Amino acid sequence: MSYQTISGTPNLIQFYYFVDNLYDAVNWRSLYRARNVKKQDGDDMTNEMALQKDEEAAFNQICSNSLHTLFDLYAKQTGEIENAIIDNVNVVTSVSTTSDAVGFYIENKAGYLYNKLAMCDKYNFEILKNDILANWYEIIGFDEEAVRVANTRNRWLGLLKKNLIYLRIPSSF
Repeated sequence: MSYQTISGTPNLIQFYYFVDNLYDAVNWRSLYRARNVKKQDGDDMTNEMALQKDEEAAFNQICSNSLHTLFDLYAKQTGEIENAIIDNVNVVTSVSTTSDAVGFYIENKAGYLYNKLAMCDKYNFEILKNDILANWYEIIGFDEEAVRVANTRNRWLGLLKKNLIYLRIPSSF
């Protein structure tokens, strides 16, 4: 679970994703894909396609852009609040651990269906991961891979949009 509710004025829901977890997920997918795409001589494309540790600055910038894009969708569906973006900061979770994280806050409205939050959380992670990967492939010139991964991201976006609609349905129904 990568979200928590925070009591206050206003009450908030905080979605957060540890940067290391996102990096590992994107790195793993890019490495696995690079091993399976072969050059004409039969060698794999690991050096050309895979996200490497020395490219972390590019990853952080892409991650930030992806986070803002995802938050814009939430802002349209749930309303916008000030200082909602969490970008590479420490997050205090319910178990009192901190780590560099990205994420955002939304207002916790009384009518939200909380069983939909877990699905939104899962979709958020998949959207961030696939958006970062699609942008990575685009930057390094693998446009076909970028389109393929963007299509996967778009499927997750469709599922998230449906859940955001259901999230807003009052739980008294």
